[in-house]
Amino acid sequence: MNAAVSVIIPTYNNRELLRDSVGSVLNQSFADFELLIIDDGSKDNTAELVKTFTDKRIKYHYKTNGGTASARNMGIAKAAGKYITFLDSDDFWPRDYLKTMVNALDLHQDYGMAYCTITQEWPDKKQKKSFRIEYCVSGNIVKELFNKNFVMAQTAVCRSEMIKDFRFDESLRWANDYDGFLRMSAKCKFLFISDVEVILRIRPDSDSGGQTLSGDMSTNKAGALERFFFRLEGSKYVSRTKAMRRLANCYKEAAKCYLREGCRKAALASIKKAISYQPKNLKLYLFLTKAALTISKDKMPNWISPQPLAAVESSS
Repeated sequence: MNAAVSVIIPTYNNRELLRDSVGSVLNQSFADFELLIIDDGSKDNTAELVKTFTDKRIKYHYKTNGGTASARNMGIAKAAGKYITFLDSDDFWPRDYLKTMVNALDLHQDYGMAYCTITQEWPDKKQKKSFRIEYCVSGNIVKELFNKNFVMAQTAVCRSEMIKDFRFDESLRWANDYDGFLRMSAKCKFLFISDVEVILRIRPDSDSGGQTLSGDMSTNKAGALERFFFRLEGSKYVSRTKAMRRLANCYKEAAKCYLREGCRKAALASIKKAISYQPKNLKLYLFLTKAALTISKDKMPNWISPQPLAAVESSS
């Protein structure tokens, strides 16, 4: 008999924190689940750690390194539960997380997915609760989600029939969950649950901790928004005026990050993209002038603007 919930944990070289994440799943008050640990090519003996877990609900799968999106996709393909949910290997759930989320979806059969917000936690245990809760809504949330990213993979519980034929875009290193849930929001209603929060641990050596180029993260996000609006019928849900403003802001954000990180060529290309979406915005031209006059050694002189994202399944 299949479990009610398939929990997917993608992991890569995160052995010690994985122990806590797995523990938070095994400690859930809701016990009818399978736990799929997808090892994305770890080299830190993650497999040896998993062998120390004796719980029969745990299923371990190793794959060559391909990124978080590819690991989540493998988990979706192997999941057998009525519901499918995700947890990153450095985060953890409160004890009643699954119980609360599953009960909500059982009660609201017309919603395809439930999500909650997060509490950010730093290594010194300092916390910031209810991250982006002011944006969280229930229902048909395409417009709201296009305008702001407030649904994260580790806070989502999906009905399997909604996600079984769905895949995260493996070409996106960052923002692949934002891209994926934006596409999904055009297929079903989302239910916001305010009663629980996922603990997201901020690590200095992680992407979220700031060791990657934040300009690249913003550029990935902009590419996903462009594809959704121009190629996946996003214009049925979002007005052109609002879409152009959102895209301009994303590229302006990328330009600011690139300039701060010493990537002049990337900054110039990004602000020019912003201008292409809002050519009457004088502030964008002022930023272009600032970037053009910046004199510094470019950290990425051979930077090339990313190509448009490849087609994915229709959002209709």
